[in-house]
Amino acid sequence: MAHVVLVENRDLASEKSYGYYTMAMWRLYSDIVPDVGLLVYNSSTMCPEGEPGINGFKAICEGFNGTRMAPYWPKVLAVLAAMDEANEDDLLLFMDMDMQIINENFTLSIFNIDEIQTFLQSGKSMLVIKEDGSFWGFGTAEIFKPDDIGKNVTRLYRAPIVSNFFAVINNEMGRQMMEVWWQSMAHPTKADPSGKNFLWGWPWEQERLTAYYDAAPDLFYVVEQSWVYFSFLHHGPFCCIGFEQKFDIIRSVNETMMHQVRGENMSRWNYTDIEELVYDLYHQISIRQLLNKEFQPLVDIGPGLELHNLMYFWNASSPPYYSFSNNSSPP
Repeated sequence: MAHVVLVENRDLASEKSYGYYTMAMWRLYSDIVPDVGLLVYNSSTMCPEGEPGINGFKAICEGFNGTRMAPYWPKVLAVLAAMDEANEDDLLLFMDMDMQIINENFTLSIFNIDEIQTFLQSGKSMLVIKEDGSFWGFGTAEIFKPDDIGKNVTRLYRAPIVSNFFAVINNEMGRQMMEVWWQSMAHPTKADPSGKNFLWGWPWEQERLTAYYDAAPDLFYVVEQSWVYFSFLHHGPFCCIGFEQKFDIIRSVNETMMHQVRGENMSRWNYTDIEELVYDLYHQISIRQLLNKEFQPLVDIGPGLELHNLMYFWNASSPPYYSFSNNSSPP
């Protein structure tokens, strides 16, 4: 069994964010494809409204060991929560809310995707996406600099890993890897020794995942993708790359869903109004309230975690450093 895992940090009862529409899209998909379930979480109680902070964020979220975190870290906690609900060896796939199914593959089972099949046969427990074109990966040790795009710079990590999609097998290694990632917010890394360098002024979950991959690449099954994943998903609305408004996502999701409803053998959905369809599908979803978890400090867990090479991962000053241009790749 596979489960799509989603998390929303807004109060969906009072605000129809694009997550409201995306959840309905995945609910429709899980109805059409019976071997894929849906686990949805809301983290709004973890991030109470406060004074506007860095980049205008009002949410002040508290994570592992009291660490202040950006409101994107709950994706890691949501997968850990999903592991408690799913069966042993189930496949969990986390999706950001702006991930959309490509129309022609809407009825395709996740298990029929070649990359997923290869991952399941690899013996690895976690699949991550490498985007060499991802602009943030070209920053330096000091602070994130979008102006570094295209320059010859020193990259501290072998490759930028993105966290808008990842897959984990619900086994012991998968759970340990997710806990390492969650607890990494409280530890320094090469590119972020102070915990304040990247984007938010707080530890960034995407940089921590990249640091983890850099320290222990053999633990991961890595796939290089950009925007279109496995010819199955599209990151962002179909209408445009570089969108700025949630309405672009809503419009694109609406078009995707109505295309399926009007398709062959879809007559059991007779809605003519997209809002009626989305409302019905959304209210079929059981949304769990996400709560913080306190895990044992990793250094106290015991034998077995040497596989993670944690001392190397946490050491902010350790080499190697990768120096290459925008058009080349690290070893």
